[in-house]
Amino acid sequence: YSSVMFDYAILNRPMLFYPYDLAHYQGDIRGFYFDYNKVPGPIVTNEQDFLAKLDQFLTNDGYPNETAKMMAFRTQFTEWEQGTASQRVVKLIT
Repeated sequence: YSSVMFDYAILNRPMLFYPYDLAHYQGDIRGFYFDYNKVPGPIVTNEQDFLAKLDQFLTNDGYPNETAKMMAFRTQFTEWEQGTASQRVVKLIT
């Protein structure tokens, strides 16, 4: 449940989420700041489904049914990103 998905979404590459303890984390630990069902990729909660999704990814060239979720996520969380943050920082400090 890290923020890696926000940074990685900038690359517009497929993601697979494997929160094996989703029910426990969501209900007993602390919950989420947004609807976890809107993460930019498929969600699997057991090893068998995880392996099946990996196989699907390798044989079908990605997760074609997840494109809309990725686009919505990128629009909400990465629209402002131009891919030049490092250049701007260097320019600012030099």
